[in-house]
This record gives sequence, structure tokens and C-alpha cells, in this order.
Amino acid sequence: AGLAGLLSFRIAFLRSLGFAGLAAVAAAVLVSMTLLPALLAVLGPRIGSWRIWGRDANADGATNGFWARVAGLVLKRPWPVLFVSLVVLLGAAVPFLSARLSTPDARILPVDSVSRRAANLMAAEFDAGGAAPLLVVAHAPGKITEPGQLSVLTDLTRALQADSRVARVDSLVSLDPRLTRAQYELLFARPELSPDQWARGLANAIARGNTTLLQVVPARDPLGPEIAGLVDSLRLTVPAPGWRLEVAGVSASAIDLTRSLYGGFPYVVALILATTYGLLFLTFRSVLLPLKAVLMNLLSLGASYGALVAVFQMGLLSGLPAPFAFPQMGYVEATLPILLFCTLFGLSMDYEVFLLSRIREEFLATGDNSRSVTVGLQASGRVITGAAAIVVAVAGSFSLAADVVQIKALGLGIALAVLVDATLVRGLLVPATLHLLGAWNWWLPSWLVRVFGPSTGVHSGFATVHGQVTEGPRVDGGATDQVPLPTGSVR
Repeated sequence: AGLAGLLSFRIAFLRSLGFAGLAAVAAAVLVSMTLLPALLAVLGPRIGSWRIWGRDANADGATNGFWARVAGLVLKRPWPVLFVSLVVLLGAAVPFLSARLSTPDARILPVDSVSRRAANLMAAEFDAGGAAPLLVVAHAPGKITEPGQLSVLTDLTRALQADSRVARVDSLVSLDPRLTRAQYELLFARPELSPDQWARGLANAIARGNTTLLQVVPARDPLGPEIAGLVDSLRLTVPAPGWRLEVAGVSASAIDLTRSLYGGFPYVVALILATTYGLLFLTFRSVLLPLKAVLMNLLSLGASYGALVAVFQMGLLSGLPAPFAFPQMGYVEATLPILLFCTLFGLSMDYEVFLLSRIREEFLATGDNSRSVTVGLQASGRVITGAAAIVVAVAGSFSLAADVVQIKALGLGIALAVLVDATLVRGLLVPATLHLLGAWNWWLPSWLVRVFGPSTGVHSGFATVHGQVTEGPRVDGGATDQVPLPTGSVR
């Protein structure tokens, strides 16, 4: 669902990644359903003949391994664990509230690259925005060189020159600062009288009939926080009746791209969340478990987002020695949060499904919620840790070895999100939440049972709970008196 969300964007780069990701997932599913069973059948018992050091042969259902001990500590003090975990995750996400999104410039390139050196030299020797001026196309109701239209253009040029956000304006009436308004009108009325051949040539280059071009050079970083306000004010400016301004350039394109991406992003997020919730609901036949899973994933992503802002926008790690130093960009690349969300939401949900599936199996067999959490965490902890370690190692190598900042940021974001998800979230927050929810983990209203059917291994009826009859399901062939169930629930 996450990778499919990339297909909804009208940016070819994101759509191509979506198609590639879906193809890779489809291939992996096909191999796991065809080649893998065949290999297992051929190898038979020999698949487990090479014993790994430190392997717990009784991990399945064990309650005395490392993760079982972690679960035991969490279940003894679930409220403090829940509180501290939420404070850490929400605190890590706070920097994202001040995130500034933009498209990349030369700063994403290696410091020693030719383009990066040229961009640094231009910024140092000329106006900060000289390398990326705003291109303003002005449409007049009459020929632009007529006296009346030149007068309006002169007023517009002077107003822009007086703006503190503007360093310089190059227009038809700023070719020579020594010329007055009347002299410009005479120049364009009788161009043959002008001794400055270059001025006439430049005027012809930036004026065509009713249209002229202005170059507005920003006074500061062309991708800085003030540039959006300048672009918007230019687009809303009407110099005179019948006039119209259109704004282009690197800065304007960056703003338009960011707005295009995030204008529809909330709908993509809502669709992915709803689809994920629906699939988990059908899998676990629970109302609250899918909701909890979605919220836990959002917490992991929020922490990753906040870390990226702190590192690349605020420069938190810029002073460290190589290769652990990450350059301060002053912004976060616009497509990065989208890529991370669509990629990591499905990846992190895999870990959640691993854990909840094992917990549910144990609960269906015993009806003991606390034991189910302990056994489930112990049984799936090694798988989740191993899978997460692989992802962290691969993504972390990109963040440390890549020269392009965009690749470094993507690698760091994936590594941090998976690391947080596999340790803090799955190891502490999820067990604490499951323990506190108790029987509500498995609650399903009776009318939904009639619509979707009961969960595998249970049937509706009455359960005996501590000697009392409680309306709800009964676990087939297992203990039914450990966990009081909410009315109308199903396990």
C-alpha cells in the first residue's frame, strides 16, 4: 500500500520508484511462494543442521530468553515505560514542526565537485541570488515600448527595487541608471537616436510586442524562507489594469514543486492508513490492534522526520569528523518525507505483523494476554532484530559513504526509522500498550462478527471468566478464564 501511494503523484521520479518497488515486492512474493518451498522440500531436515552460536533452540514459546526478560520488565511497569517511550518519540519528532522543504541545489553535491565550487564562488563574489534570479514575464495591454506602458513598467521596477527582499532588478527601464523616465520613453520612441548599441540590443532581447522580461535577483538565499513570500507577492501584483505578471525561475519552480507534492500528500497518507487498517483488521479481526499498529508506525516515522530536520536543516551533526559529519543544508529535500513515508510504512508494518501474529497465536491457545505478549516478543524478537539489522546496515552504509546529500539523507532516515521501530517501539512501547489494553486488544463488536465472521480458532458464545458468565467468545480447546472480555468481543 505504501509503495502504491507513490503512483498517485504526478512526478515521474516518484512514480518510477513506485513501479520499481511494486515490481520488486511482487518478485519477492513470487519467489517466496514458489522457489523457497521447493528449496525447503529438497533440503528437508538439513535446513537446520548447522547450529548457530547463541541460538535458542526453544525460542518458540519460550519465556526465559532475552526478549522475554525485556517483556517481563515492561509488563511490571507498563505506565512508566509507555510514558517515557512516548516522551522520547514525540520529543524526537518536534524538530519536524519547523521543517523547511525545498528542491535541492548545488549544495547536495560533493564539496570538491566542479559545479559546487562554481556555485560557491558565484555566491561569494556576486549577489546571493544571482545564480537563480526570478524570471518575471510582464504582459501589458499595449505595446510594451509605448510611453504609457513604459511608465507602468518604471513604477513596477522601482517598487521592486525598494523591496528589502530584492537585491537587483534588471528590466527594460533599468538598462542605464543615468536615464530618466522621459529619456527611456524617447529612447524607445526613437531608438536610432541612442548611441548605446548594446542598450538597444538588450532592449530588443527582453521585449517582444506586449511582453517584457524582468530579472528579479533575491537579496538572500534563493531557496531561503523569504523567497516564497516574494514569489507569491509578485504573482498577486497587478501593476495597472490589463497587466499580468507570471513568475518562473529556479526558486519559483522549487516552490511550485513542493506545493504540488504536498497538496495531495494528506490524501495519499489517509488512503495508505485506511488501506493498512483494513488489511490488518481482516487479518486480526480486531478493532483496536490495527489502530495501535498504525499509530506506532506514525511515531517511528515522526522520530525519523524530526532527526532529519535536526541533522540536515539545523546542522546537528555538521561538526563531527568524517564520515560521521552531515552537512547543514538549511532545508529538507522536498521528496524525502514522501519517500520515507511510502517506503517505511510498509516495511515497519512487517515487523508489527510478525509480532502481533505470534502474540495472537499464543493468545488463541491460552487466553492469557500477559503470557501471549511475553512469548510473542521472545519468539519474534530475534527475527525482527535480524531483519532490522540488515536494513540498518545497508541504509547506514549509504548515509556514511554516499557523496550526494540526498542519498545520505535517505539512508539516514531509513536507518533511524527502522532502528527506532525495532527497538524502542517493538521492544518497549508495543508490549506496554498491549498489556494495558488487555482484553480490548481482541475486541470486535458482535455486528462485525456477523459481517466478517469470527477470528480463526474462536467462536462466539459465552466465556466463563473467574467463575462468572461474560458475554463474548470462547477460545477453542484452551483456557478461557484468564482475561475478562469486553461485552460483544471476539478473540
